[in-house]
Amino acid sequence: MNEMKKAELVFIPSPEMGHLVSSVELAKLLIEREEQLSITVLIMKPPFDTNIINYRNSLSASLSSRIRFLELIKEEPSSQLTFSHSFLFQFIDSHKSCVKEVLAKISNSVSSDLSGIVIDMFCTSSLM
Repeated sequence: MNEMKKAELVFIPSPEMGHLVSSVELAKLLIEREEQLSITVLIMKPPFDTNIINYRNSLSASLSSRIRFLELIKEEPSSQLTFSHSFLFQFIDSHKSCVKEVLAKISNSVSSDLSGIVIDMFCTSSLM
């Protein structure tokens, strides 16, 4: 008998605490409503912010196993980014290849079916 693939959503929040928290809260609501759904939240960890990882770690024990966090590791060092008003967009753009790689892996997964991407409007450039 063929087992049905789980529907998977990928959340791509902006690398700021408020955006991550609201994404996780939405993920919790969706998981409660749909038994066959799993959600992967991609995390872009800013070099100057430890709160995001501390928040993720604080949730690990209390969240459903159907919500997972995946910290994106970009290849180029953060020192190449210039701290300016456009830093956030440079930082997000520096994760493009990581985002595409993760989406490709999930798309090719045998156990889950990439059903959608929930993307923060600040992160849309990471899909281009």
